[in-house]
Amino acid sequence: MEPITALALALAGGLSQVGGKLLEKGVVEPALKPATERLEKWVQRGYSQAKEDQALQKAVQSALEQAGAPTEDTDDLIRWLKRVGLDRLTAERNDALRRQVARSVLAFADPDADPPQGLVEALGWPRSRKRELAALLVAIRAQLAALDNWQAPIAYADQAAQCGLLRDILDRLAQWDNLVVHTEAGQALRVAVTQAGLTEKDITAIEARYRQGLVKELEWHDFRGIVQVRRTPRLPLADIYLELGLLPYQDEQERRRSQERLLSMREEERGKEEESRIQERVTDGLARAPRLVVLGGPGSGKTTSLRFIALMLAHGYGAARLGLDTPYIPLLVRLADYARALEADPALSLCNYLLDYVDKAYESHPRLPDYLRLALEKGTCAILLDGLDEVGGDPARGRSLRTQVVQRVQRFADRWCNEGRCNRLVVTSRIEGYWDEPVRGFAHGQLSPLRPPDEVEALLLRWYTAHELTYQPDPALAERRAQERVNHLLPQVLEWPSVRRLATNPLLLTILALIHENVGKLPNRRIELYEICAQTLIESWRQAQTGMPSALLAELGGKTVVRVMAPLAYWLHEEHPGGTAPYEAWRERLVDILGREGFEEEAEEIATRFLHHARHEAGLLAERGLDQFGFFHLTFEEYLAAREMARQRTEERRELLRAHWEDPRWHEVILLAAGQLGIVEARRDDVSDFVENLLRMETQDVEEDGRQVVLAGRALADIGPRSVTNATRRWVLQALEQTMQDRDPDTDQLRVPPRLPVRTRFETGEVLDELGWLPDDLDAWVRCTGCAEGGGDLMAMKYPVTNAHYERFILAGGYENTAWWSEAGWQWRLKPPSYRGEGPVTETEYWRHPRIGQERRGYPVVGVSWYEANAFCRWLTDLLRRARADDPDLPAEDRALVADLVAAGAVEVQLPTEAEREALVGGTKAQNRYPWDPPRGPATEDEKAILARANTSEAGLKGPTPVGMYPLGASVPFGLMDLAGNVWEWTSSLWENESERRVVRGGSWFDFQDVARCAVRLRRDPSYSGNYVGFRCVSPVLF
Repeated sequence: MEPITALALALAGGLSQVGGKLLEKGVVEPALKPATERLEKWVQRGYSQAKEDQALQKAVQSALEQAGAPTEDTDDLIRWLKRVGLDRLTAERNDALRRQVARSVLAFADPDADPPQGLVEALGWPRSRKRELAALLVAIRAQLAALDNWQAPIAYADQAAQCGLLRDILDRLAQWDNLVVHTEAGQALRVAVTQAGLTEKDITAIEARYRQGLVKELEWHDFRGIVQVRRTPRLPLADIYLELGLLPYQDEQERRRSQERLLSMREEERGKEEESRIQERVTDGLARAPRLVVLGGPGSGKTTSLRFIALMLAHGYGAARLGLDTPYIPLLVRLADYARALEADPALSLCNYLLDYVDKAYESHPRLPDYLRLALEKGTCAILLDGLDEVGGDPARGRSLRTQVVQRVQRFADRWCNEGRCNRLVVTSRIEGYWDEPVRGFAHGQLSPLRPPDEVEALLLRWYTAHELTYQPDPALAERRAQERVNHLLPQVLEWPSVRRLATNPLLLTILALIHENVGKLPNRRIELYEICAQTLIESWRQAQTGMPSALLAELGGKTVVRVMAPLAYWLHEEHPGGTAPYEAWRERLVDILGREGFEEEAEEIATRFLHHARHEAGLLAERGLDQFGFFHLTFEEYLAAREMARQRTEERRELLRAHWEDPRWHEVILLAAGQLGIVEARRDDVSDFVENLLRMETQDVEEDGRQVVLAGRALADIGPRSVTNATRRWVLQALEQTMQDRDPDTDQLRVPPRLPVRTRFETGEVLDELGWLPDDLDAWVRCTGCAEGGGDLMAMKYPVTNAHYERFILAGGYENTAWWSEAGWQWRLKPPSYRGEGPVTETEYWRHPRIGQERRGYPVVGVSWYEANAFCRWLTDLLRRARADDPDLPAEDRALVADLVAAGAVEVQLPTEAEREALVGGTKAQNRYPWDPPRGPATEDEKAILARANTSEAGLKGPTPVGMYPLGASVPFGLMDLAGNVWEWTSSLWENESERRVVRGGSWFDFQDVARCAVRLRRDPSYSGNYVGFRCVSPVLF
């Protein structure tokens, strides 16, 4: 169903229900008799025709447009609705939210007033965009008032407002939705508490006061226990919470296979694998399953999700945000607290503890425990039990306490959450150890990681916006500043696949955000980032969460814990590729390590306590199955194993490299070991030896040839060129360039036939670009005899326009100077297509993309429309004019860009015509030839030979490549690069008999090899800006 139709139906349903409630609940006032009679007729008629009511749908569309929604594009509209929470309005089980929206439409008529706070929170509407919600409510009201079929509820509201009755009437309606005792689900409770001697005033006060106490406790979320963070902000939980995905739980065999598969993947592939698993959301599981266990690793958001659920239920109206029609009374406790009470009183039932805890924790009515017991009896409570994993049960103390708690939870569930009593029950637990003693009859789900970049960006934007609003009362300004912060942080998070994987964990992403907020930037190197994250988990996070210090940590110290964990991680990575080992194997290995650390006499006892600390307090270890343990996040296993590799002597490190460099599982360990040596410990000579030893590695596997160069290059990029000696840096750069271009390292000659895999060449090109390498002749123009229209000579750029070139255009004010734009181009810039944003355009479509945007300076610029390419040419013409006039203010790098044109006597830069483009590739008489083939053939047919010369889809690189990567692909006879594959290039020529669409030539990384042949041509709208379209400039020579 179209989103506007679905919204119209939802609104109609909500209005109809509210109208029915007004009549059913007897809130109709005598003064409103005429309006009431009209309302009654309208309610009786129903809203079944809403789906076919075109006028209603147009009214909803108009209201959305007035609120700023992008209604012209369905995908854009769906994204907008999701971002502001209106997608919840169309959910199957959300009548309460529909009624809430309908009440707000009836009540809200002042566009300058703040919209109802309850509606803001129930939708999850961003606080910084309240003005849009106000505009939407007012617009819907006005549109409905103009429709004959929908005037009745609006007329009733208007008359009630004139009589001063509207607010009181709607407040009473809201109370019937927000206090369970007044809802239909609470009818039996209402009867029971009345029989117990409480008046309606009493029961309203008891429930309302309890809910207010809960809100006071839960509405603020603080951030404690983060190392290096001194200022810990308190932010509104409702504003910062991002609803997480809930995965169907995997059994142990599936999990182990999944872990082994992840370990064997390259970094980029790991992230994609983890992102692909997300299914339903937490609220979907909550609405579907009355008894639910939410599982997750450390920092995955279990406690925060449970507190959010409790907060929304405490509000009453927030139940709608959870997809629940009933505002269940929430009872939230930590099971670890219950466990301690159970140790003191073994006969204490969970029910009695709950009621006693609530009575003591909140300032409440004396009859609150009686009221809550009756609410449990009548099935109107949501019991939220946090942290089953925090309850005892470690090998040193035995599992008896945990067993008792699990048994009490099971009894409680069987008694209070069944067909007769429809209470809801949610239990959270870490995965490790849960299945040893699970609760029965529960649905199970595992919290999913955040999906980068969308969910990572969404959580960061919520966090920063809430933070800005604590200092900046202007919501629009707060959101703008928040977006600027996200734009600054997000590329740093997404740059490295391993950091990107860290960011999929809400706790670790919060650590990144807090470090960025307090320090102003993330550490320059990820090894420093991992050190902070590991230190946080080991030393402070769990203590801050539970309020209980670690005796073992106080005794050993954090540095000793890390020093002991490092050889454990290395052992696990080497001996157990699946990432898990039995408890006794861990213990035996740990006893041996502790003995070498000087703890021989206490090694057995400390080992037991140490493993308990690592699992239950630090959260670094997790139980992956019955008696199988591993690191909770692969990154920490690799980081700690790297520390152990770095700790070895030079000769030992060389042998470790020789043993492991060809195994993809060890690549990240090797890179982090270089980081430990070069950054954390700043051992310049040692890290230089380490990197050079990588370059010396040899392989018998042709497919692995060159991988050692990629690793050495990535290590240098990771630690920074200044961390090694100049000799090491020069060797690495030379090896990278030779590998990217498939040159023989001894002779520096191009290999024919090619030898190295294209993927390896591409990865070395990526690393070269990260290290700042660009072709020496990047700014070169080539004189192409007889290629200009009319037969004259044509100067052509040797390479397509790169991001480095285009950045100079942007910095020169290229998007602000009207002199460089055509009239049509300027209008396009001001009002671009919806996929380019609201306008005005200030950069290319993919300029901020971490893989192909501004950071990839030696890649061809992509995402440029024909209008932008033309503006660039006009800017170059202006540079050429200034260079010819010897303008002293012309920057040297701009002068270099047009130096060849000045020498040639050129005066104007433009896009080539199609005929000129054909001439540059040597003509098209041999229809199937490529630019590197002789003009009259024969044409290259061998796929491998083509892939050695051009980037087409057969290579599987899925994006553009550095412009210096394919020297064998130089065109004949002029030696121009990338005229086939990589990116399509705009021409100035119109397609036959058309007034707008332009010809593009050359093929791209997205297309098959056949499309890269010289004769192939396509047409594109001038506003088109795909990620496989770029351009090259030319300039006619006049003498």
